[in-house]
Amino acid sequence: MKSVLHNLVYGNRAIIVCVFFTIATMLDLILCVPQGILDTSFWHLGMRFILCICASLSLLVFRYFEKLSLPLILLIHCLISVLIMILFVWLTGLYTDLHPHAYRDGIRTVFIIYPVIIVGGLFIDATRTARANRILKRTLE
Repeated sequence: MKSVLHNLVYGNRAIIVCVFFTIATMLDLILCVPQGILDTSFWHLGMRFILCICASLSLLVFRYFEKLSLPLILLIHCLISVLIMILFVWLTGLYTDLHPHAYRDGIRTVFIIYPVIIVGGLFIDATRTARANRILKRTLE
């Protein structure tokens, strides 16, 4: 069985976009509600969805670099995601008014979502391995 982190590069794009969007939105809720930020717009959610699509599709590039290790792929992709975020916010600022903390919030989301995805992926992989080991142990007894 392939690891969760491996599935980020080789998995179904639609599922990965949904996972990225859901995690980014939930983390944004966790970070904003305690600060008293209770409003968001459909524009903001739409832009987040487009950025999640870009981040998911940019993972496709790594299919051509199979010799790179998975941690290196994730590090490079994190930097690519930050650059996409900065470029996207800058381009959006050309035709609409930006929130004063738009750059900070976007970059914060990328740097917070990555550890969550990596730790979550490692946890799911460890759970799967432990379950498989229990099954194997029962069959050998």
